[in-house]
Amino acid sequence: MTSDFRAPATFHYIAFYDLLADAAFQHRCAAVESDSFRMNRYARASVIAAALSVECAANCLIHSLELSATLRAELDKLPALAKVETFLLLSEFGALDRGRVEVQRMKELITARNEYVHPKVTAIEAVVE
Repeated sequence: MTSDFRAPATFHYIAFYDLLADAAFQHRCAAVESDSFRMNRYARASVIAAALSVECAANCLIHSLELSATLRAELDKLPALAKVETFLLLSEFGALDRGRVEVQRMKELITARNEYVHPKVTAIEAVVE
């Protein structure tokens, strides 16, 4: 006996899984690439995708909380690790242990992302001939 019953449902897509898959895929490409130019591009793409996945996860955690739209908008302005800690505290899991190696790795990814998008311009003397 089969049933044709179908309940209405809503799928909520988030980019987190795509970013995580991109990071892993680009890392694998970098690991097997022999050309240094391509290897560096794959490695950079992997790091950026991983960093974006950290930020995406933090945003998802805040979004999962039952908060007013105004408070959610205010919390959205926080750095990624502050969002994670806010989620943990509001969910009564306790404070984020920023000394843990996993948290330090997330911080490194965020720092790498920030260095890419907020570059320090350096003037280097050159001679054009």
